[in-house]
Parts: sequence; C-alpha cells; structure tokens
Amino acid sequence: MTRIIYHVLPGHTVLELLRNYEHALADAGLAQTAERLPFADRIFAYQVYHQGWQAPSGADAVWLQWGEVWQQMAYVTAKGAVAGQDVNGAVWVGNHNKAYDVDFGHGPIHFMTDDPTVIVDVVAKKSVDINMVTVKASDIADALATKGTIDLYGILFDVDKTDVKPESSKTLDEVASLMKIDRSLKLEISGHTDNTGEKDHNLKLSEGRAQAVVDVLTKKYGIDAARLAAKGYGDTKPVAPNDSEANKAKNRRVE
Repeated sequence: MTRIIYHVLPGHTVLELLRNYEHALADAGLAQTAERLPFADRIFAYQVYHQGWQAPSGADAVWLQWGEVWQQMAYVTAKGAVAGQDVNGAVWVGNHNKAYDVDFGHGPIHFMTDDPTVIVDVVAKKSVDINMVTVKASDIADALATKGTIDLYGILFDVDKTDVKPESSKTLDEVASLMKIDRSLKLEISGHTDNTGEKDHNLKLSEGRAQAVVDVLTKKYGIDAARLAAKGYGDTKPVAPNDSEANKAKNRRVE
C-alpha cells in the first residue's frame, strides 16, 4: 500500500482536482467504483486520514481538529488490473477553511485558506509467478543420498496457517512413494519461514507446519510415524537473504 499526501498550490477547486484524478485513474486502466462529489463532513475527513471507519471518541476526538479545517472535500475510488497486478486506487481531495500548520513527521507545513490537499492511496496485489515443477521420488532420493536434505516448495500453506493445502498432494505423493520403496528411510520433516513477524511466532508456525506434514504422511499414506520426526526452525536457517519477496519465498519451505 502506498499513501501520498499532496499540498497543492492555491487556485484549484476540489471538483477540478477530483475530475483530473478521475481521468488519470481511467487512463491508467482503472474502472471507477465509487464517487462522492464535494461535501462537508469532518468525521469523514478523520476516517479517511486515519483509515478507521468509526467516529472517534475519548482521546481520539482531538483528531477531529484535523477534520474541522476543511470547507469542502470529495472522494473517488477505482480498481482494475495494471501490468498484471490487481490495483485499487482511492483519491480524497479537500480545501481549507482557515490557515493552519500541520506536521506529518517531517517538519511543519503551512496551509493557507483555500489551499487544496490531495490524499492518494494505491493498493496493489503483486502478481507472483509460480513455475512449480513437481519433484519426483527419484529426485528426492538422489538429493538425500548426495546432500542429506532437499527443500520442497510444492508443500503449500495459507498465510499464517498450518493446514497443508490440497495442492500439495503431488509432492506428498512422491515423498510417500519413496518411503514405501525404501522402507529403511527415516526423515526429519523441517518447517522454515521467512523473517516476517516475531521469531517466537515463526518458530511455533514452522513447528506446526512440519507436524502437519507428518500427520498427512501417516494418516493419508500410512507411513509409520516412527520413521518421521517433525522439527520447526522458524527463520533461523534461511537459504537466501530476506531482502526481497522472491528471496522470502525461497525461505518459506519444507525441508
């Protein structure tokens, strides 16, 4: 999500700015989903700025001072696909009814009467290309014989969940097939995460996922539980730096 707050030079009306952004959203390939033409509502100004959809109360009510400085505001939302990504856009425009100073954390900004402000929110869902190649039992056997480990990316989970997704069956079929062929084989099933979130939570999540894989192999495929051990390592054994989404995806794995 990206939020940009623009301090616009005076001489432009709220409706003029709104119409320009509506054209810009359309030119970007987004279809308009909602529009509210110029109106006055200090609660709405508070809600948009703080992204909370309840009227403030108690200590939060002080933020209504921010809503009191607007004489007019307008709002438009749009959504669509841009360069293969799902994108939602929202633009809020307002002008002031009095001069005042505000500090967004980078020093005070002085607003004059009628100075417009624009808040642009863009929420983009990054498209992920998963070129999944199902690993075969022979590949697993070879990796275990030569390296002692193999990372499996075909065993899938929902975000922050431990339930093995049905799409994992092709990979688990191969693991089970190998264990039925080589009945002396004993495996540690290890869960690994990226470094997003608290370490204790990641450790518990990885342990739960590893145990879930063991449970599927024993209950669905009939593998003897004595041949399997579940272990979670959280984010302590990354295979790539956690500095990009692609690398984080590599670190989220079953070994």
